Amino acid sequence: MMIPASLGRRSFLFHLFPLVLLRGWQQRSVEPVRAIVTEEGQRVVFPRQTWQARELAKRLPLEEPWPAGPDLRKALVRFGLDRDTPPAPIPMPAQIAPDVYLVGQEKVTNLTYLIDCGGKQSGIFTFPPSKVDRRLSDGEDLKLGNKVLQVIHTPGHTPGSACFLLQVEGKNLLLAGDTVFYDGMLGWQLNPYADNQRYLASLEKLLKFTLDLAPARWDVLLPGHGAMAMDKAYLDVQKDRHMLAGDLAAARDVVVTPHSRPEYRKRMFGRPATKAGQG
Repeated sequence: MMIPASLGRRSFLFHLFPLVLLRGWQQRSVEPVRAIVTEEGQRVVFPRQTWQARELAKRLPLEEPWPAGPDLRKALVRFGLDRDTPPAPIPMPAQIAPDVYLVGQEKVTNLTYLIDCGGKQSGIFTFPPSKVDRRLSDGEDLKLGNKVLQVIHTPGHTPGSACFLLQVEGKNLLLAGDTVFYDGMLGWQLNPYADNQRYLASLEKLLKFTLDLAPARWDVLLPGHGAMAMDKAYLDVQKDRHMLAGDLAAARDVVVTPHSRPEYRKRMFGRPATKAGQG
C-alpha cells in the first residue's frame, strides 16, 4: 500500500488509488448519481451490462443454458432488456455523497473517484507522474485536509490490496478497489499475485470490521469496477464472501461474474423486475 509524494491536502482521486490534484472542481455544477431501487430495496448505480445480466437472471428459465456472444444479445432482445436500460457508461461527473464524486470510467469500467478535502483548489486535470513517498499501514488514519480515511489492508487480489473507510454524514463509505463488488461479483484471481485464501480472509475481515469496538455497518460501496451501491453495502460484502467460500469449498476456479452460476440463477429467477427509470 503506497502513497505518492505529490499528494497535497486538497483533493483525493481514486483510480485503483493514485492520488492527484484537480483545478477548479468547486466551480463546476455536478448532478448526483442516479440510483435504481432493486427488488431488495437497495439503491444501486448500474452500468448497463450489469443491470442487463442481473435482470436476465430473473427471466431466463433455469433449464436453458446461460447465453454468450450473439446468443446473449438475442436473449436480451427476447426479454425486452435491450430497451429502457441504464446508460453506458455511468454519466459523469456525478456526486455520490457530500464532497465525493465519480469523475472517470474507462476500459473495463474502471471507476475513478474524487474526494474534495477542503481548501482552495490548485493543480492540473492531467495525471502527473508520481513516485512513492511512503507505504501505508493497516489501520492507519490517512488525514487529507478535512477528511480522514482509514486504511484497511485486504490482500488476496494482490498482496497490497487495500480498502479505505470514509465517514460522510454518519455513513460508512467503503472504497473497495478490487476486493468487494456489487451483488456477488468477485475480483479477478488469475493474476500471478492472487491468493484465494487471503482474499477470503479479507472479506471476513470486512464482515467483522469494528469501529470504536462496535460492529461497523457498511453503507455505501464504491468499488474499482461495475455498479456502486448507495446503501446496504453490507449485503455485498456478505454475498462476495459467500460466493468465494463456495468456490473454494468446491475446489473450482474463482468466477468473477455471478450471473451464469446455477446457485445465483436459482436465487434470482422469478424475482420482480427492477425498472431502469427508478431513481
